[in-house]
Amino acid sequence: MLPYQMLKLSESKYLIQSSTIPRRSYTMEKRLGVWTCSCKGFNLCCINKNTNCRHLKALFVVHPELQTIHHDPTGLRISSPFGEAIQEES
Repeated sequence: MLPYQMLKLSESKYLIQSSTIPRRSYTMEKRLGVWTCSCKGFNLCCINKNTNCRHLKALFVVHPELQTIHHDPTGLRISSPFGEAIQEES
């Protein structure tokens, strides 16, 4: 079970409870086809590294249909909220 509690506010907006800070929650919202999170980690790190924060990862585990999927000649690939393919870390 995930340590997060989520609340669906609309088709493109979710509220997620912080797993580390009591009484703190973050808004995950899809605007112009891009999922964003209001957490500090997303704004400080994920945007520059083209990755998802742990809140968006949790959202996509619970609702995999919300992930952006792109078709390319090599098959399906899952992309970051910015539409670029997520690189697997080795």
